[in-house]
Amino acid sequence: MNDSSFRKVLAKFYIDEVTVIEIPPPEEIKFAETLRFSNLNVHIPTIEYFALSKLFSTRQKDEEDLKETGILKHSNIPELVNMIDDYKDYVLNPNNKDYNFHNFHDYLQIHGI
Repeated sequence: MNDSSFRKVLAKFYIDEVTVIEIPPPEEIKFAETLRFSNLNVHIPTIEYFALSKLFSTRQKDEEDLKETGILKHSNIPELVNMIDDYKDYVLNPNNKDYNFHNFHDYLQIHGI
């Protein structure tokens, strides 16, 4: 199967193609739960690590999720603020205004937080 046909199959089943996250590093992600199946383990990150992966993204879809879902409402905001400060130094260009963490306070305001 080539890339084009693979993407068509993903689209047919409404599955978004997602790139690997840069921040937080996978080995530092804390998991809230692990779902175990006979041939698959699914690790569910804590809501803060899930939010962090969207905040350190430049994808429009992640920004929409931060604005339109309850991810931030269910997060521990002081913990998330500390995590943002801790991880900012690890991105290639923390001054890149396309990173969603630059709009963090706007997202909080949208949700009345």
